[in-house]
Amino acid sequence: MKPISRAALLVAAALLSACGGGDGTGSAAPGPGVLTVTLDNPNAGDRALVLTLSGPAAVTDVQPAVATNVVYTRTQGTTTRVAVFGTIADGALLQVSVPDAGRAGEYSATVQEAADAGNAARGSVSGYSATVKRGS
Repeated sequence: MKPISRAALLVAAALLSACGGGDGTGSAAPGPGVLTVTLDNPNAGDRALVLTLSGPAAVTDVQPAVATNVVYTRTQGTTTRVAVFGTIADGALLQVSVPDAGRAGEYSATVQEAADAGNAARGSVSGYSATVKRGS
Protein backbone atom coordinates (compact mmCIF):
# COMPACT_ATOMS: atom_id res chain seq x y z
CA MET A 1 0.00 0.00 0.00
CA LYS A 2 1.27 3.46 -0.86
CA PRO A 3 2.01 5.75 2.12
CA ILE A 4 -0.54 8.31 0.96
CA SER A 5 -3.29 5.66 0.71
CA ARG A 6 -2.55 4.30 4.17
CA ALA A 7 -2.72 7.83 5.63
CA ALA A 8 -6.06 8.47 3.88
CA LEU A 9 -7.39 5.16 5.23
CA LEU A 10 -6.33 6.05 8.79
CA VAL A 11 -7.94 9.50 8.54
CA ALA A 12 -11.18 7.97 7.22
CA ALA A 13 -11.22 5.42 10.06
CA ALA A 14 -10.68 8.15 12.63
CA LEU A 15 -13.49 10.25 11.19
CA LEU A 16 -15.91 7.32 11.17
CA SER A 17 -15.14 6.43 14.78
CA ALA A 18 -15.73 10.06 15.81
CA CYS A 19 -19.26 9.91 14.40
CA GLY A 20 -20.41 7.94 17.44
CA GLY A 21 -23.00 5.22 17.85
CA GLY A 22 -26.29 4.77 16.17
CA ASP A 23 -27.70 2.80 13.30
CA GLY A 24 -26.97 5.23 10.49
CA THR A 25 -30.45 6.74 10.59
CA GLY A 26 -29.48 9.61 12.89
CA SER A 27 -31.01 7.96 15.96
CA ALA A 28 -29.08 7.83 19.21
CA ALA A 29 -27.60 4.67 20.65
CA PRO A 30 -30.06 2.73 22.81
CA GLY A 31 -30.03 3.02 26.57
CA PRO A 32 -31.44 5.09 29.41
CA GLY A 33 -31.37 8.84 29.05
CA VAL A 34 -33.09 12.16 29.54
CA LEU A 35 -35.52 13.83 27.14
CA THR A 36 -36.59 17.46 27.28
CA VAL A 37 -40.20 18.56 26.94
CA THR A 38 -40.44 22.08 25.54
CA LEU A 39 -43.53 24.25 25.47
CA ASP A 40 -44.83 26.81 23.02
CA ASN A 41 -47.27 28.79 25.19
CA PRO A 42 -49.60 31.34 23.56
CA ASN A 43 -50.56 32.90 26.90
CA ALA A 44 -48.26 34.88 29.15
CA GLY A 45 -48.93 34.48 32.83
CA ASP A 46 -49.98 30.83 33.05
CA ARG A 47 -49.32 29.30 36.46
CA ALA A 48 -50.55 25.71 35.99
CA LEU A 49 -50.52 23.19 33.19
CA VAL A 50 -51.59 19.56 32.79
CA LEU A 51 -50.13 17.48 29.99
CA THR A 52 -49.81 13.85 29.01
CA LEU A 53 -46.61 12.11 27.95
CA SER A 54 -46.89 8.96 25.87
CA GLY A 55 -44.27 6.72 24.37
CA PRO A 56 -43.03 3.20 23.80
CA ALA A 57 -42.21 2.76 27.51
CA ALA A 58 -43.20 4.45 30.74
CA VAL A 59 -41.05 7.37 31.87
CA THR A 60 -39.00 6.61 34.96
CA ASP A 61 -38.69 10.15 36.35
CA VAL A 62 -40.02 13.64 35.65
CA GLN A 63 -38.33 16.81 36.90
CA PRO A 64 -39.14 20.45 36.21
CA ALA A 65 -36.70 22.17 33.84
CA VAL A 66 -37.23 25.39 35.83
CA ALA A 67 -36.10 24.98 39.44
CA THR A 68 -38.97 27.06 40.86
CA ASN A 69 -41.68 24.92 39.26
CA VAL A 70 -43.25 21.90 40.96
CA VAL A 71 -44.47 18.76 39.19
CA TYR A 72 -46.80 15.95 40.17
CA THR A 73 -47.13 12.81 38.05
CA ARG A 74 -49.34 9.77 37.64
CA THR A 75 -48.33 6.95 35.30
CA GLN A 76 -50.64 4.33 33.87
CA GLY A 77 -49.01 1.95 31.41
CA THR A 78 -46.95 4.02 28.98
CA THR A 79 -48.85 7.27 29.57
CA THR A 80 -47.92 9.77 32.28
CA ARG A 81 -50.08 12.73 33.29
CA VAL A 82 -48.02 15.63 34.57
CA ALA A 83 -49.27 18.68 36.49
CA VAL A 84 -46.85 21.60 36.47
CA PHE A 85 -47.22 24.53 38.88
CA GLY A 86 -45.22 27.75 38.83
CA THR A 87 -44.35 30.22 36.10
CA ILE A 88 -45.20 28.47 32.84
CA ALA A 89 -43.32 30.02 29.92
CA ASP A 90 -42.09 29.14 26.45
CA GLY A 91 -39.07 26.86 26.34
CA ALA A 92 -37.87 23.90 28.38
CA LEU A 93 -40.60 22.70 30.75
CA LEU A 94 -39.63 19.17 31.87
CA GLN A 95 -36.69 16.77 32.01
CA VAL A 96 -37.98 13.21 31.53
CA SER A 97 -35.94 10.07 32.18
CA VAL A 98 -36.75 7.14 29.89
CA PRO A 99 -35.41 3.59 29.62
CA ASP A 100 -34.34 4.03 25.97
CA ALA A 101 -33.49 7.58 24.89
CA GLY A 102 -32.68 6.25 21.43
CA ARG A 103 -36.46 6.11 20.89
CA ALA A 104 -36.97 9.80 21.68
CA GLY A 105 -38.88 10.37 18.44
CA GLU A 106 -41.58 7.96 19.60
CA TYR A 107 -42.50 10.07 22.64
CA SER A 108 -45.13 12.79 22.49
CA ALA A 109 -46.53 15.42 24.85
CA THR A 110 -50.02 16.90 24.67
CA VAL A 111 -51.29 19.86 26.68
CA GLN A 112 -54.63 18.97 28.30
CA GLU A 113 -55.38 21.96 30.55
CA ALA A 114 -53.92 25.33 31.52
CA ALA A 115 -54.74 27.94 34.16
CA ASP A 116 -53.81 31.60 34.50
CA ALA A 117 -52.30 33.39 37.50
CA GLY A 118 -55.76 33.74 39.07
CA ASN A 119 -56.24 29.96 38.91
CA ALA A 120 -58.91 30.31 36.22
CA ALA A 121 -58.88 27.52 33.67
CA ARG A 122 -58.22 28.56 30.09
CA GLY A 123 -61.27 28.01 27.90
CA SER A 124 -59.17 26.28 25.27
CA VAL A 125 -55.68 24.87 24.91
CA SER A 126 -55.54 25.41 21.17
CA GLY A 127 -52.30 27.15 20.34
CA TYR A 128 -50.37 25.29 23.04
CA SER A 129 -47.74 22.95 21.68
CA ALA A 130 -45.38 20.60 23.51
CA THR A 131 -42.50 18.69 21.92
CA VAL A 132 -40.22 15.96 23.22
CA LYS A 133 -36.61 15.74 22.13
CA ARG A 134 -33.32 14.30 23.26
CA GLY A 135 -30.95 16.58 25.17
CA SER A 136 -31.47 19.95 26.79
